[in-house]
Amino acid sequence: MSLKLNIKETKVTEVPQKYKSPMVHLLSGAISGFLTTIILQPFDLVKTRLQQTNTLQQNLGLIGKVKGIYFESGVKGYWKGTIPTLIRNVPGIGLYFASFDQTKNFLKYLKTTTSLKLENPGSEKLTKLELLSCGVVARTGVGILMNPISVVKVRYESNLYNTPSIMTTLRHITSQQGVKGLFSGFGATALRDAPYAGIYIYFYELGKENLKFINTNKIGNEPNPTINLISGMSAGFLATTLTHPFDMLKTRIQLQPAKYPNLIKSISIILKEEGIMSLYQGMMVRTLRKSLSSAITWTCYEQIVSYINSYY
Repeated sequence: MSLKLNIKETKVTEVPQKYKSPMVHLLSGAISGFLTTIILQPFDLVKTRLQQTNTLQQNLGLIGKVKGIYFESGVKGYWKGTIPTLIRNVPGIGLYFASFDQTKNFLKYLKTTTSLKLENPGSEKLTKLELLSCGVVARTGVGILMNPISVVKVRYESNLYNTPSIMTTLRHITSQQGVKGLFSGFGATALRDAPYAGIYIYFYELGKENLKFINTNKIGNEPNPTINLISGMSAGFLATTLTHPFDMLKTRIQLQPAKYPNLIKSISIILKEEGIMSLYQGMMVRTLRKSLSSAITWTCYEQIVSYINSYY
């Protein structure tokens, strides 16, 4: 009798070890977010400059914008906006991974303890569609929190405003539009980020499944960086391509709220004045950046989580 009680007690103490503290996911996401921001900030800056005005009409393409930044500020100019991007991405990506993990755990709890009609009821393993829904929920929630920082970042990166510092940019926004100005473009951001997160996770998991044959030297479920990088880049490319028009709309709304006050009016003005192709301005740069950043972020995240879970 005492032996059975001891076995039960052992099981109870081991269960929480399967799901580490949210701080593990928060820290892992924050570190990966820091690395990708430092490496890929030039792509983000060029993308913002491409989207801020009708570059098709001005005959200023990618090369023209890249040269323009160099003539303005030299090589260091390509990293303009790094600080607000770090302020947004480091906590933002950390919060996203922590929220994503907690949402997954909650859904697993529902599957194993309730009569909720989900796929594979009674199983802790989540399907790709269930993971997709977790990604959408987590990304939307974090997007609301990070939107003010995103607005400041976009304004600071743009050369449409004479704002020499981050604080000057913040004061300019609040003096012209009030606090609500910090949430401009949220509709377009949500329509970009929520589908992006869902599509990315679905195809990221699909890619990892189909590339298992590469995992010849790995034992158990230890993540394989090669598989994660390939899956991440492929999923990032697809998700970015499908959601890019909303990124373009978000940038215009956040930079020129007087002309583009909301999502519907922005679409109408851009289609009327510039044509449908303007919705895809900056797509090549953003697709390259997002494919790389998503692949690096998720690969670093999974490796860091695996390391922490193995040694602590």
